[in-house]
Amino acid sequence: MMTASVLALPNFSEVFVVESDASGYGIGAVLMQQQRPIAYFSSGLTEREQVKPIYERELMAIVLAIQKWRHYLLGRRFVVHTDQKSLKFLLEQREVSIEYQKWLIKLLGFEFDIIYKPGVENKAADGLSRIVRDQEHYSSKELMSLTVHATLELQDIFKEIAEDKQLEDQIQRVNDGKEEKREYTVVDGRLMCHGRLVIPRSSSHIPMILREFHSGVVGGHYRVLKTMKRIQSHFYCRKMVKDIQKYVSECDIFQRHKYSTLRPAGLLQPLPIPNKIWEDISMDFIEGLPVSKGVNVILATRLSGSIVSDRDRIFLSSFWTELFRQAGTHLKFSTAFHPQSDGQIEVLNRCLETYLRCFASSQPKSWAKFLNWAELSYNTNFHTTIGTTPFQVVYGREAPSLLKFEEKSTANFDLEVMLKERDEVLGAIKFHLEMAQARMKDNADKHRRELEFEKALLLEPEALLETRYDMGGHLEGLVQWKGLPEHEKTWVRASDLLKEFPELEDKLLVDEGGILRPLNRYIRRRKKASPATTSDVDTSLELEE
Repeated sequence: MMTASVLALPNFSEVFVVESDASGYGIGAVLMQQQRPIAYFSSGLTEREQVKPIYERELMAIVLAIQKWRHYLLGRRFVVHTDQKSLKFLLEQREVSIEYQKWLIKLLGFEFDIIYKPGVENKAADGLSRIVRDQEHYSSKELMSLTVHATLELQDIFKEIAEDKQLEDQIQRVNDGKEEKREYTVVDGRLMCHGRLVIPRSSSHIPMILREFHSGVVGGHYRVLKTMKRIQSHFYCRKMVKDIQKYVSECDIFQRHKYSTLRPAGLLQPLPIPNKIWEDISMDFIEGLPVSKGVNVILATRLSGSIVSDRDRIFLSSFWTELFRQAGTHLKFSTAFHPQSDGQIEVLNRCLETYLRCFASSQPKSWAKFLNWAELSYNTNFHTTIGTTPFQVVYGREAPSLLKFEEKSTANFDLEVMLKERDEVLGAIKFHLEMAQARMKDNADKHRRELEFEKALLLEPEALLETRYDMGGHLEGLVQWKGLPEHEKTWVRASDLLKEFPELEDKLLVDEGGILRPLNRYIRRRKKASPATTSDVDTSLELEE
């Protein structure tokens, strides 16, 4: 079934056909065109999946087969053949049970038609679903240690280095002092560049290095720069950057799960840069995760002098307010609907969510076991904002490497030297933060315009013309405002005038008159209504001198 005379090459101008079937202990599928198979798929069922109804097992076979061949089927209409006749009306059902909704969600974005095909005619998929597999038994215990799935065979790398004629000639030039580039040195007979092992361009271990440092659990499927910095901390090879760019661009998991890096718009008000580590931190919750090991929310923080967070109702609650008050921590809230104010924690959340999607998208409930790996990967990766890794910021040294190619240990440094180096690192970090902050603000402000507002006109009374009592018996004054035309004069309640302008108190003494001239007082009186017109009430103004 794997010979060239059986398998055909896909023709994207023709319609793809997916034939699927499910048995009591497995599922199988065939991708076909013009009655010729292109690819086969077979998978066993767990004990829990084996007890599911046949309808759900057949639906599971369709979903897993479509996801397996998504690169062939996405973006074009195809046909699905199944021997479960009820699945023919799957896309026409208005009400679907919760058990089947999770499978239907995975089919969003695909265009296909389901056609019933009797089991006697669906022999290929039926045979693939009946392949017997040995049951594997796993221990329920977990090994609480860090491991690497694939290790580099350093002896094989050393053998390639010894056989490379170009490196041998360069080592000879370095030993003879004829090498023009001073960054090259020879240690134990091997060529080093800035303390990194130089490997030949034709090394067969380069694909494994790229795979471990990008796709591994420590690599984290990061972009070109972070992957390059991680590799350059151990190895050096000519034109390695092009190899990294090509590998990252062809990584299927990276292309499906990575985020967009479009620049946010809006004038920014950057937060002040702290002078010490842990002086100011940011905190946030990552919610909406499936339950894994009994938890479904992530929070990473610690109490300090001040904490920056968004305006989530959790942080605005009385519990958090009292907690921070007792701890002596000042909580700073970011502007509503402007996550850029707290951009650092948003970037951290985005990196953490992307990492978990890359390694737990096929089994979402297993994200908790990758959380420690995500923390290690993030803290040991190069950050352009601070110009180094977070691990070195906190501990003042490089993170210990899981892949060691030198057996010699580093020399011990004097405490004073370590503290001086620590101060230099902190100064460099602050410089990089200031540069990154200025660059971020400059890029964001390019798409905005700055507005300048004039100061509000402060109104002052020029003269108090008349006084009166309103319907509620409150004294009012007719005020002519300074700098405004005559028709802008207004009636203002006396109590409000006295609050703003206490000097008008003597002018509002109606009985004695003002200090400038006597005031006219208007009194509103109600006329007595006749019994026939009790519902009509008229008011009139009488002038009293």
